[in-house]
Amino acid sequence: MISIQSKVRVADVSGADLLDFMLNCTDQRYQAWWPGTHLAFHTVKRRPGDVGNVVYMDEYVGKRRIKMQGVVTQVIPGKKIVWQFRQIIRLPVWLILEADDEDGGVTLTHTLQTGFGGIGRILDPLLRLYFSDEFARAMDEHAQAEFPMLGNLLHNRLDKSWVEMEEQPMKDKPTVWGYAIAALVGTVAGGVAVALAARLAPKVMGQMMEKMMAEFPRRMMAQMQAEGRDPMEMCQRMMAEFRAQEQKE
Repeated sequence: MISIQSKVRVADVSGADLLDFMLNCTDQRYQAWWPGTHLAFHTVKRRPGDVGNVVYMDEYVGKRRIKMQGVVTQVIPGKKIVWQFRQIIRLPVWLILEADDEDGGVTLTHTLQTGFGGIGRILDPLLRLYFSDEFARAMDEHAQAEFPMLGNLLHNRLDKSWVEMEEQPMKDKPTVWGYAIAALVGTVAGGVAVALAARLAPKVMGQMMEKMMAEFPRRMMAQMQAEGRDPMEMCQRMMAEFRAQEQKE
């Protein structure tokens, strides 16, 4: 299991303030939190009690842009939220936010955790190609910067920037009708697409998997070279870790 963890002290707010914001975040609020770095964060599907909510997130962490859906798998009000990332299927990647209230503020623990269970653990070294030391440093710097910003945004309620954006009435009725017509056309087109997908899915999915398997080695090699890492050295290290794991078992 690979864990990238940061602890951040945020003054003048509570754990409930921060975690409630995350559960009810909108794109406007997310962008107001860190303009230019936070691009989108909103709930796609909401469930009673928030467990099972599906969210979409899009942000920069260092030089890397991360676009992902997440499913809320655990909520302890004011204390903890866990999201599991997904791309069509759920991935072995979890984002965990834990809040510990203290006098005058809160200590927030931000953990990005990834890893396979059982025999799948032999694939963990492959995950390290993506969750590299460089990415871990970028993620820690990101967390250390972003949560004090959120604390300031929540504490200084006089700045109503995101509220004003969300409460602006739509005065342009032709634009509203345009959205409605576009939604109707999209619904019809979506129905047709679903019908076609039902017939073509097995073949298309097979082609997608073949393409992914063919592209994966090339992309991983390109990423390693771009980050200045030696592919042969990385393979040797992976084999060493695998042998060490075998000896432990």
